[in-house]
Amino acid sequence: TRYPNGFKPVSDYARKNNMRFLLWMEPDRAVYGTPSTIDYPEYFLGKREEGESLLFNLGDPDGWQWMYTKLCEKIDEYGIDILRIDYNYGNPLERWNENDEDNRRGMTQIRAVEGLYKLWDALLLRYKNLLIDNCASGGRRLDFEALTRSVPLFRSDYACYADNDPIGMQVQTGGLSLYIPVSATSFGKELDWYRFRSTLSQGMNFSSHLINEASQCQSTRDELGKMINELLRIRDLYNGDYYALTGVTIDRRDWFAYEVHRKDLSRGAIVSIRRDESPFVEGVFTLKGLDPMATYCLEDADTGETWCSQGSELMSDGLKVRIENKRQARVIFFSC
Repeated sequence: TRYPNGFKPVSDYARKNNMRFLLWMEPDRAVYGTPSTIDYPEYFLGKREEGESLLFNLGDPDGWQWMYTKLCEKIDEYGIDILRIDYNYGNPLERWNENDEDNRRGMTQIRAVEGLYKLWDALLLRYKNLLIDNCASGGRRLDFEALTRSVPLFRSDYACYADNDPIGMQVQTGGLSLYIPVSATSFGKELDWYRFRSTLSQGMNFSSHLINEASQCQSTRDELGKMINELLRIRDLYNGDYYALTGVTIDRRDWFAYEVHRKDLSRGAIVSIRRDESPFVEGVFTLKGLDPMATYCLEDADTGETWCSQGSELMSDGLKVRIENKRQARVIFFSC
């Protein structure tokens, strides 16, 4: 009823307006009783009981070919630009182990994982501009092999919960950025600069609630526009070097701060966050990776105030950041 002509008119409209069309799928799981589980029972692992989730076995050569063909049909039919692959199966290891031969422990799992990477490789080879969004129930496939083939546009389901704490987002950034330069998440339904800057990363999901509110309220639209402009300005910096300027803790009395730096662009930024119980008004952070002989222009993202400092000074004496109130954050851009 909602899409009488399928998804193709939607994807065509998106590309016409300089956007790309993402479709959310979960090819690894099917509920018993649905057509594929009845027509091809040999491709699935698990209990054949009404309402039970079954695990698709990508280690089965015939099953792999069926899945590859099916996904290609949908990419072509729907005009998919970004294939979001979710993965919500509860305990795949149990299903794999159940199907091992006694003297071949682990082989079902090995073949299934090999089949996953082979499937993604085949899709990317066939569709040169396809992007695979490694959703996976929020961060369940953030392994090095998967990350060479995909990006996590929703790196944790923690963002789904209404009571999620911005400190959780800070900790994700502090830990993942050491290994995963490209990731995205969501900062919630409220216009909140502390939460927004706690969630800064290379990409961000904005809730439909917030978008709808912005469409009806000029002040919300203006504030949201400022946030998006800041995100657009900083996001490419996460492709460069990441330096932790504080420890990564969950203590509400601490600050959390880091530096992102693109030497090839001669640009960077410092994100500093004073948590909601921190008694400290100032922090001094020694920056990393600068040219000691260069003069850097720094700019406060909130006030637009600018000043200059020598690279050697910023790396030895440090940058003093003052945040007057608890539960606030500052972003300072720099360039040379």
